[in-house]
Amino acid sequence: MNGYNVRISIFERIPTVLFGETSGHYMGIDGFVLNNLIRYMNFTPVINIPEDGMKYGFMYEHNGTFTGSLGDILYDRADISMNSRFIKDYGTSDIEFTTSIMSDNLCVVVPKSKQLPKWLTLFRIFDFKVLCAIVIVYFLYGTLHHFLKLVNSIIANNKGHSTYFVTLLEILPAFLSLSLSQMPSPMSEKVLVVIALIFGMIMASLFQGRLLTVITKADYFADINTLEELSDSGLLIATRSQNLIGTTLETDESDLDDQLKIVYVKAQENMLKYVAKHQDIAALSRMSSAKLNVFSIRNSDGSPLLHIVEECPRLYFLAYIVRKGSPYLPAINKIVLRLIESGFMQQWTESTYYIMTLQYNSNSEQNIPDRAISFQDLQVAFMLLALGNCLVCCVFSQRLHVVKQFPLL
Repeated sequence: MNGYNVRISIFERIPTVLFGETSGHYMGIDGFVLNNLIRYMNFTPVINIPEDGMKYGFMYEHNGTFTGSLGDILYDRADISMNSRFIKDYGTSDIEFTTSIMSDNLCVVVPKSKQLPKWLTLFRIFDFKVLCAIVIVYFLYGTLHHFLKLVNSIIANNKGHSTYFVTLLEILPAFLSLSLSQMPSPMSEKVLVVIALIFGMIMASLFQGRLLTVITKADYFADINTLEELSDSGLLIATRSQNLIGTTLETDESDLDDQLKIVYVKAQENMLKYVAKHQDIAALSRMSSAKLNVFSIRNSDGSPLLHIVEECPRLYFLAYIVRKGSPYLPAINKIVLRLIESGFMQQWTESTYYIMTLQYNSNSEQNIPDRAISFQDLQVAFMLLALGNCLVCCVFSQRLHVVKQFPLL
C-alpha cells in the first residue's frame, strides 16, 4: 500500500490492547496483530479512539444510531476496528468480520464469598468422612483393647479389670501421639498400642501441618460456581455493552433467561472493579480478561475480592470488523490466517498474561506487609481454654456439692 493512510479505531483494553510507552507500539494480542498488519500491508496507521467513550459501541433502539468503534466503522470515521469482538449480530448488515483470531468464553464474575470465621476453620482441617473414620477406628481399637484386657485377665486369673470407659481413656494418648502413663504387659496389648501410636503420630503430623495452613491462610465459604446458584443468590448481572443483554442467556434447555437479569450500567470505571467495590452485583466479562482482573483486584492484605463462575453462559469466536465491501478485508484475512497457522496467536496471548501476572506479583510482594499472628488467628485455642476452665469449675462445684451432702464420701 506504499504507506497509504488507513484509519484505525482502537482503544486500550487490558489484556488485549496495551500501549507501550517506551516502544511506542501497541501490545497484547490485538496490538501484535495490528503491528503485523502495518508491517506486511505497508500502510500508515491513523489512530482514532472512539470519541464518545463507548468503546465497542452498540445501537440505540429508539433512534437506530450506533456508538463507539462500531459507529466509527458504520459512519466512515475508521476503516478497521482493531479491538477483537464477539462474532454476533450487532443490529446491522453493513459490517463484515475478518477471519476469527481465537475464541473466548463470556463468563460471569461475582464477589468472592466471605471468609470463614477462624473458629470454624478448625473443623475444616479434616473432611467430615475422615473425621468419622478416625472416630470409628478409635472406638474399634478401644473395643479390641478392652477385649484383649478381659481375655488376658481371665488367663492370668486376675479378677480386677478396667471398665470399657477407662480403657478408652487409656488408649486415647496413643491416638493423640502422646506418651503413655503405663505400657501394658501382655505382648498382644503392646502390639495393639504400638500400632495405635504409629497411627496417632501420622494423624497428629497431618493435623499440625493443616492447622498451620488454616491459621496462616484464609478459608472461604463456598463460591458461586453455576448459573443456577447465581440465580438463587439474587445478584443482578451488570454490563456496559447493551449488545450482550438480549442474547447472553438465551437457551432452549433452560429458563435461566427469565430468572437471571442482565442490566446495563453506564459506569466509567472497570466493571470488575465496580463489582469488587460494591460487592452486591455481578458482571459479564471475557474469561481471558476476567482471569487477569481477578488475579490483580485484591484487598490490601492480598486476599481476593472476585470469583469467576465456573459455568459460563456463552462461547464466542473473536474477530475484527470492517465496513461491508472493504478492499482491505482479503489482505487482512490472509495475514490473520498465517498468524494463526504459525501459532503466534496463542503465544502472544500466553506471553502477555505471563508478563502482566509477573509484574503484578512483583508489585504486590512489595505492597503487602508481613502480618504477625493475632488473637483472631488464635481465638480457637483461647476459646477451648476458656471452655475447659468452665468445665473444670462446673465439675469442681459439683464435687463440693456432693461432699457437703455426703461428708463421709
